[in-house]
Amino acid sequence: MRNADARRPGKFGFTILETAIAAAVLVTLLAAVLPMLGSGTYRSGMMVSANNLRRIADGCGAYEATWNGRQWSKTNDAMGHYNGCSDYRNSACPPALVLGTDASEGLWGYWVPGIGPGCQTYPGNCGNWVALMPMVIGGTTGAVNGFATGFGSWTLINARGLREYISTRFYDPVFYSPNDELVYQKLQATAFGSAAEYSNLAEGFTSTYGQSPAAIWGVGTFRAPRDGGFRAPDDHPQAYITPTASIAAYPDTKTRLMEQRWCQQPPALAQPGSPSFPNPYRFNAGPGSQPGAIFYDGHWSFVPMSTFAADDEMAAQQTGDGLWSRDTPYGAGGVWANEAIDGFRNSAHLLTTEGILGRDLLKAK
Repeated sequence: MRNADARRPGKFGFTILETAIAAAVLVTLLAAVLPMLGSGTYRSGMMVSANNLRRIADGCGAYEATWNGRQWSKTNDAMGHYNGCSDYRNSACPPALVLGTDASEGLWGYWVPGIGPGCQTYPGNCGNWVALMPMVIGGTTGAVNGFATGFGSWTLINARGLREYISTRFYDPVFYSPNDELVYQKLQATAFGSAAEYSNLAEGFTSTYGQSPAAIWGVGTFRAPRDGGFRAPDDHPQAYITPTASIAAYPDTKTRLMEQRWCQQPPALAQPGSPSFPNPYRFNAGPGSQPGAIFYDGHWSFVPMSTFAADDEMAAQQTGDGLWSRDTPYGAGGVWANEAIDGFRNSAHLLTTEGILGRDLLKAK
């Protein structure tokens, strides 16, 4: 009987069918669940990033309360009255941009050594001038060949000065988004666990978050085309006077801090089939990027760069002026245009027309 049962027609075939169905169901479930897990991880990282932005914005507010409303930057308000770095260092004591001390009490930072009476002597040169400006703009005083890449104090909010209002360490996780994956993973393995104020790494990393450089350049630098257009800082000394946050004309639509690297919705997720992003440490040069930002009125949001671009295009159609300046030495493509995804061009936050008096969106998101 047992042999006859074993040979019963359809018994063996039915078992294979059950197995095939079970395997298909498992594959389907995995295909559905894995993206959800990944999405959950990204959502968690976004919430961490939002909290980081709030803490940093609170630090900015505390700094400004101490310094009569002046936003943080390492630009001396008198810089515009000197004929370049050499003249300045011969006549004054340039401010140092100190990153911190390492575990051996070694001091790290950027200095332009002053020669005038009472200046301290540091191991620096005029090439370090670029770190003291809000952002290097080709043709400005102190711009050095090879540095016209957007570098400046806007990228170094975790340096001494502002950092004391937020944290004790340069490489504190509060300055980095978990979704800034390549940077975050490297710092997890190295600097996050260090108690030192600064860790000298073979590859250093600025904060995930950056100020709006246009908003910390002086008023009258990023003029609208109808008002004469971009004016090189050397052409008006007021360019080096960092404005107060309180004069923001559109506080709910002007970005104050933004994830400067591509963190939310990286190319693999946002743009299937597109070329790999050539430099993941660069600004959000792609329509699928959805950076976290905090605005001058204190609210935060994750806004797709495509939304910034659409609002900019609408403003240009209605008034003839875009929401960010095309006539700076960076050219019509804006900052790092050669690294944009799919030809996408956008310098919202970086080159905002009218600076702190301008806006990056037409309405709050």
